[in-house]
Amino acid sequence: MQEETGLSLLELIITSSLVLLCTAYTATQLSGRPDIMALAKHVERFLQTNWVRAISDEEDISISLSPNMITRFGPHGEQEQLTFPRRIRLLSSHSKINFYASGVASPASFDLALGQTRCKFAIALRGRIRHVCT
Repeated sequence: MQEETGLSLLELIITSSLVLLCTAYTATQLSGRPDIMALAKHVERFLQTNWVRAISDEEDISISLSPNMITRFGPHGEQEQLTFPRRIRLLSSHSKINFYASGVASPASFDLALGQTRCKFAIALRGRIRHVCT
């Protein structure tokens, strides 16, 4: 009787297929993470800039939240939009954030979502804006 050693061709094909599937799945899950992290920093700067603008111009600013964009409405009707890529969604129970000339903000929280990656934003009453991505 002859003893078998090593892997058969079929076992080798199945093993390499499983490794390739795991690698492909991991690559697709991780590929969007840098995109959403960069966008989260951009959103934080956008909000921070508008909070400072409300104080320096001594005029209230309203920020509208929708699933695919954030829109700033200035006191004189001017608008500025920050649109998200199709795969990224904004999830919020709030539809509007107000930055007041006194430096106060309407407290709010919202998430940016891309697959399993979420960036949570919190805006405090005194205008502090924070985000954490997980």
